[in-house]
Amino acid sequence: MSKVTIKELARITGWSVATISRALNDKDGISVSKKEKIKKLAKKLGYHPNQNARSIKLGKSKTIGVIVSSLSDVFSTDVMSGIEAAANERNFKMLFVGVDEDFQREREAIDNYLESQVDGLIIAPCMTPFDYTKLLQGTPTVFIDRDPSDATIKFNSVCLDNVNSAETLVTDLINKGARRIGLLNTVVSYSASLRERGYRQALKMAGIKFDPGTVVYSWNNKKNVEQMTRQLVVNQHCDALFLADNSIFIPALRKCQEYDYQKMVFGVIDDCNWYDLLKFPVSSIKQPSYEIGIESLRLLAKLIEGKIKSPSSIRLGGTLISRK
Repeated sequence: MSKVTIKELARITGWSVATISRALNDKDGISVSKKEKIKKLAKKLGYHPNQNARSIKLGKSKTIGVIVSSLSDVFSTDVMSGIEAAANERNFKMLFVGVDEDFQREREAIDNYLESQVDGLIIAPCMTPFDYTKLLQGTPTVFIDRDPSDATIKFNSVCLDNVNSAETLVTDLINKGARRIGLLNTVVSYSASLRERGYRQALKMAGIKFDPGTVVYSWNNKKNVEQMTRQLVVNQHCDALFLADNSIFIPALRKCQEYDYQKMVFGVIDDCNWYDLLKFPVSSIKQPSYEIGIESLRLLAKLIEGKIKSPSSIRLGGTLISRK
């Protein structure tokens, strides 16, 4: 017979992993009757905590769980380096997992971390929205890279200043002579809306009338990027493209090769070294990835210590790299 876990108890009862964990560890935030039901079931099924969890007390594990999209992309590695540097100053141990923008894997990672009773979480949320408030059950958490898609709920977060970064980038494209700038945005609703706001602000400041037809959106899997690129270049006659992130840039560039793309101007949020190798200029915003990692750990440490009572949103400025 396989070992009974907190996740298995959660599946059987229909309650969250966090609720089961609180009950088995006699923590507040759960009724006495519910605690007794959970403990009775756990005893009946032969549940035993693992040795690591047995020795962990709230605020004493000094362990932080980190969830990013990938363990190998440049943004994530820089962020993780920043987190680790700040964690070492505070003697925190770090656990890292990459979920490749898969919300099922992200949810499973959160459950696993909560079952291990980490002190807190740092999460780069995936593009598929779900109820983080219910899932996290009060666990100190800081979101990075993007805010959760539900903008009606305030979370602790450390992200790029999307509005000002987008405005700065689009202004650079305008200064290079672009007058009809297409925006190929992502479907990450809140972050996408902030980048569009910056895009529209730049147009307004330059006296360029906004045309809704020059804004299109990519799917999560990016399979429609080439189609949307054609929409902007051929149908809308755009002389520049503002691409909301570098994952969109490659398929967009592939499609632009069918046209006279060397006369176009490109702007991308996030920077890559290989942009320097292209035969045409690409302006970009370099994200403060390392600093995002440092600030997210610092903010999380304050949350764990109870020093922050209301959600805090930290926005860090990006650096314009204007290539000619």
